[in-house]
Order: sequence, then C-alpha cells, then structure tokens
Amino acid sequence: MQDYINMLDFLFIAKILLIQIVGIGDVIKDEDVVLIVLNVLPKFHENFMQRVSIQETLPNFDQFTSKLL
Repeated sequence: MQDYINMLDFLFIAKILLIQIVGIGDVIKDEDVVLIVLNVLPKFHENFMQRVSIQETLPNFDQFTSKLL
C-alpha cells in the first residue's frame, strides 16, 4: 500500500510540474512527459514500462497514470 501512496504522490508532483511548465509558456508534449516518467520508474515496474514503450502510440499523461495505478 505504501508504494501505491508514493506513486500517487510522485504522479501528483509530475502533474504539478507539467502545469507549471505550461504556465510559463513552455511547450512540452504529453508523450515526452510519459517517456520521462517511464525512465524514472522503479525497476519493479519494468514489465509495465516495456508494454507502454512498445505501443505504436504512447498514451497521454492521464491515460498513462490511470494504467500505472
């Protein structure tokens, strides 16, 4: 359960940072955010990372977080 709470906190912070980046007028693609988050996930999410990364089209950030949780 603790890992689940930590993941929620992590994704919440990622979403806040994304909102702040967009708020200052910078552009960041949703797929870039997904790739960044994939790269920092703990090793035990490796199967999930592989399934997402082989998709022809990456999910948007909201789809990605719902699949991850």
